[in-house]
Order: sequence, then C-alpha cells, then structure tokens
Amino acid sequence: MKKTVFLAIVISLVIASCSKSNDLTVNWIGSYSYTGGVDTINRISVSRVNDNTVQMQLQVSYNNGSTFNTYTTLSKVALSSTTAGAINEYGTILGWPDTYHYVGNAALSGNTLTVSATYTDTTTLVVKNYYFLGNK
Repeated sequence: MKKTVFLAIVISLVIASCSKSNDLTVNWIGSYSYTGGVDTINRISVSRVNDNTVQMQLQVSYNNGSTFNTYTTLSKVALSSTTAGAINEYGTILGWPDTYHYVGNAALSGNTLTVSATYTDTTTLVVKNYYFLGNK
C-alpha cells in the first residue's frame, strides 16, 4: 500500500513538472533586418526578459552594414500573445540628452516583425512616428 501511494505521488510530481510552459517569447527571439518603414533603423535585435516580456534593441548600421550600434532600447515590450506586444516606456536615443516616451505596438507574423510607435520628447513635447518592418 505504501509503495502504491509513493508511486502515485512520484507520478503526480513528474506530470506536474512537465506542464506546458506559458513562454510567449520563443518565436520573437532573434535579429530582424530592415525591409521597410523608417530607414533610420537597420536591424532590431530581440531578446527574452521573462515569459511575457522581450527587449528590443533598435540598431543602426555603419561601415556598409558590417557594424551595428544601438540607437535605442525598448527594455520592456509586454507580450499579450505569441504574435502581439505593447510598448509603453521611457528611454533615450543615441547621441541625444533628452528622455523620450515610447508608445506603440509590435506584431510578429511568421518571421516578420512589425513595430509601430510614437516617441515623444519629454522636454520639447515633440511627437514623432516610427515604423519598422523586418525579417529574420
């Protein structure tokens, strides 16, 4: 009887540890090269923060595309699904002293990443639109 109860507990623990992960980031991770949008950004590099958040480094190329510098980083893109994310955070832009408020959306369709946002200079209140379309 004790062996049966012990075996049942072990099987329950094994089944519980094999439960499906809720990681929404898996398909997002990687680098996406520019195919359309505002041509300032040549690549977006996406990395995992946690199960439902990714970081996006918006990068510009130099030396005919052989070197990349990060133009700005979106540190907390909140994913609502494996194909959609929301942007709402503050950050800086390479070479500029001001702080910007980024608001927008990110979408993933297969290997195609779309990012659409506005960024507002918190000092001058100038609002600009941003759009990126890229493939892995």
